[in-house]
Amino acid sequence: MLSLGLSALLLLLLRGGLDLALRLLGRVQGWGLQALQEAVRNDQLLQRVRWRELELQREQQAARQRRQQPVVAVVDLEGKRRQLSLEDVASFRRRCFEELELPVECDWASVRRVWRRGSLHWHPDRGGDSAEWLRKRRAYEALELLRHRDP
Repeated sequence: MLSLGLSALLLLLLRGGLDLALRLLGRVQGWGLQALQEAVRNDQLLQRVRWRELELQREQQAARQRRQQPVVAVVDLEGKRRQLSLEDVASFRRRCFEELELPVECDWASVRRVWRRGSLHWHPDRGGDSAEWLRKRRAYEALELLRHRDP
């Protein structure tokens, strides 16, 4: 009798709605309608809470993985190869702009213009310091690599 009641409940849920199914199942099983409705509501709430907890766990795990994953490999201003994470990209980009003596909010055309004009003054063949030239060149190349990878 119980399996007949459950199958009737499922059929009525699909066709007629929750209230009608609960009334009929309550009469068949001898349960009170309010007790049955309360049980269904509690079960639905519990399922929603469990579902939300799983979603939160998945989101937190994905956020941890994103923070730990390297985004891009670059050569830093000192000439060492580094793997940058999401947090590191923004600070490294700021350091590159500072090295080229540019504001952080300038666009790529401005960066390129400053690099082309400044490279004439910074180049060792034009009387500039070779260490300074290398740092500025690495900064420009890193900005060029990172310009399509906005975190």
